[in-house]
Amino acid sequence: MAIRLTSLSDHCASDAAGAQGIRVRGGTIQRGRVNDSLTVTRAFGNYALKEPSLSRKSTKVVREDEPYSVDNGATALTSCKQSLEADELRTAGGATSSMADCFEQANAIVLSVPSVTRVPLPFDQTENAFIIVACDGLFDVVSDQDAVNLAMEAWLRMTKSFPTLVADESASSMAEAMGRLLIDVALQRCSMDNITVQIILL
Repeated sequence: MAIRLTSLSDHCASDAAGAQGIRVRGGTIQRGRVNDSLTVTRAFGNYALKEPSLSRKSTKVVREDEPYSVDNGATALTSCKQSLEADELRTAGGATSSMADCFEQANAIVLSVPSVTRVPLPFDQTENAFIIVACDGLFDVVSDQDAVNLAMEAWLRMTKSFPTLVADESASSMAEAMGRLLIDVALQRCSMDNITVQIILL
C-alpha cells in the first residue's frame, strides 16, 4: 500500500494555498507556473525566485551556528537554527516545521523549506518496504499507488530471477531495476518533464 510522505499538493503552483503564498510574497501564477517559470512553490536553487538580486556569485555557505541571512541588503533572518525534533507539528496530517516561519520573512518568492511528515514504520521484517523519491516528471503521469505496484512488480521479478539478490551487496541492482521500470513507464505515458527516480530499500 502506498503511503504518501509529501504534501498532497506536491507544492504545485496550481494548488490554491501554495499560489496564495506566492502572491503574498510578491510573485504571480501564470499558466500554472510561478512567475511563468517554475511549476512548484517550494524548491532548491531557482535563485531568481529566491531574491531578485541574488545570484550564484553572491551566495555563501552559512555555518550551522549562524543565523541565516541574504546579501545585497535583504532582510537578515534570526533564530532559524532550530532542530526539527524540537518543532511542534502544526497540522494533523504532518506539518511544515516552524523554520518556515523564519524564511517567510525573507524576500524569497519561492521557499526552500520542506514540509516534514513523520510516519511510523509498522511493517515487520518479512514485508517488502521501500521509499520512492521522484520528481513530478514521474508523478504527473503515475499515481502513488501505481508507482508502488510497478516498483513491487520489478521487485518480485528480480527476486524470482535472483533469489539471493536482496541479501547480498547487489541490492542496489534491485533498487536500480525498480527505478528504471518507473522511468520507462513514465516515458511510455508521454511524460513531458525531466524524470528523476530513486528507490530506497528499507
